[in-house]
Amino acid sequence: MSHEIRTPMNAIIGLSDLALGGGDLSPKLHNYLSKIHTSSKALLSIINDILDYSKVEAGRLELDQTELCLGDLLENVADLFNVRAEEKGIELVLDIAPDVPEHVVGDPLRIGQVMNNLVGNAVKFTEHGEIAIKVEQLERKDASAPSGSPCATLVSA
Repeated sequence: MSHEIRTPMNAIIGLSDLALGGGDLSPKLHNYLSKIHTSSKALLSIINDILDYSKVEAGRLELDQTELCLGDLLENVADLFNVRAEEKGIELVLDIAPDVPEHVVGDPLRIGQVMNNLVGNAVKFTEHGEIAIKVEQLERKDASAPSGSPCATLVSA
């Protein structure tokens, strides 16, 4: 069933991405397509959350342990909510400490889902000011691991 739900959303995301990359768009059309693209990514994230919740309840959720670029992942999260934050007059700030490794090992989908939920709620419930996504390395669990283990903290002001 997950394939049947995700496929149409992936088509909307992919086609809107292609249209945005076309270059010959009026500013108004570009704005509309950007909102379609951002909203469809958010909806896909919600769909993934619902499907994953079912897996958790069934005891079948498995976490990936792959190398990922933490900065890219967090920039995607910020991009997803930037429009809504700007509409509310809220600044969305991404602050990654210099000692945080560029690449870490983890489950990019699940980390993205958690961050999307945190930032989405921060945007929803913050009336003014800024939302800071601050990442700092609190400790390194395994010094021999090439990627380290940073901890992410979300602060809403």
